Amino acid sequence: MPYVYLIGAVFLAAASGIFGGFFNRKTQGKEKAPVLYNFLSMCCTLLCWVVLFCFDGGVDIRVIPYALIYACFYGGCTIAVVYALRTGPIVLTTLIKQLALICVSVWGFFFWDTPFTLSVAIGLLLVIIALWLCLYNKKKQE
Repeated sequence: MPYVYLIGAVFLAAASGIFGGFFNRKTQGKEKAPVLYNFLSMCCTLLCWVVLFCFDGGVDIRVIPYALIYACFYGGCTIAVVYALRTGPIVLTTLIKQLALICVSVWGFFFWDTPFTLSVAIGLLLVIIALWLCLYNKKKQE
């Protein structure tokens, strides 16, 4: 089941970046349009978390402060990504956004005793290759 969640997260994160890019192209020149997109995106995220916690039944009131801190950072990141999509390429912007997940993985190696397996090594190698392909420029800059 964790692989289903992982695949779903990848597809939804990609869809978020793609739809954010489409939204920015369609609403180019309208100053308040990103506010609406960010509001709808955050409401959908909140709804998903509420549904998850309603069916999980394992909500502990002591995690509310951490959840609120996470919500503030998530909201800030969502707003920043939509504005970044407005000024930069979709591929590079969404890839940089997904690097946050890689940082958590590396953090886990040092502080949570997460095992470094072959699949983890392959995943990190693929991320490095993807970054190189996005940033590689065939023309020499002068």
